[in-house]
Amino acid sequence: MPGEYRTYITQYLITSPGPSLLRHNHCKNGIRIYDEYTSSSFFLCFTPDENTQYGNKALVTIKTTPLGSYLSDYKLFIQH
Repeated sequence: MPGEYRTYITQYLITSPGPSLLRHNHCKNGIRIYDEYTSSSFFLCFTPDENTQYGNKALVTIKTTPLGSYLSDYKLFIQH
């Protein structure tokens, strides 16, 4: 249903370079979070912590809309 918040565990990937900022610039790193509602992904600028080992799973909250969804919150699972 559009307008609902959904929370689920999904996969993510940290990339270099990140998404475009302007016409000719990119973020140094990005994070691509898979959206199971639309079968696409969110691509955000991301600055990884050098002392953290990242996994590949994230707990995300999205809000659904008639045209798709938007990312409301995310928390990355890290490896210890």
